[in-house]
Amino acid sequence: RFRGLHPSGRDLTLTMLTFPPTASFETALRTAFVHLHRRLGIMLWTAIRFEAGQPVAMLTRDHGYGLPEDQVVRWAGAFAQRYVVGHGPRIAPRLDLLPDAGDLATTVPLRLGACAGAPLVLDGGSAFGAICAFHPTPLPEAIVLEQPALELVAHLLSTLWQTERRVAETSQLAQQ
Repeated sequence: RFRGLHPSGRDLTLTMLTFPPTASFETALRTAFVHLHRRLGIMLWTAIRFEAGQPVAMLTRDHGYGLPEDQVVRWAGAFAQRYVVGHGPRIAPRLDLLPDAGDLATTVPLRLGACAGAPLVLDGGSAFGAICAFHPTPLPEAIVLEQPALELVAHLLSTLWQTERRVAETSQLAQQ
């Protein structure tokens, strides 16, 4: 067991979990969302990729809003785009303090008090999507200290996505 306090003051007493290794991006994404939810306490996690400029939901995990399993969260594309272009903070403990909070709130059918996210980036530096998180109430300011952990998870997921795509392309070429 690990016992400690989160920077927000929340008790972090945890039983150490062992996540089995995986070569699947989807399995890694599910595991990452479990980890990030436990670490940051944020309720809703989704991964979005962009195809021809349009957002496509890859996976959604809800831990408190009451959404059906893997419901596509179409409105999350606006937030994903923010992280892809680097607009706004990666972690916003109080969504109402963002300059464009009013515009964002009109596109969302859920109550949002805080959000977080990070881009999913290819080797060349271009973003192909983002992981996004939403919470119904504002969060303590100290949650911004979790930004390095969020960015590390996004980086590892990006690496796995690219590796999975390269293996698929190589396999396809070998079959031809």
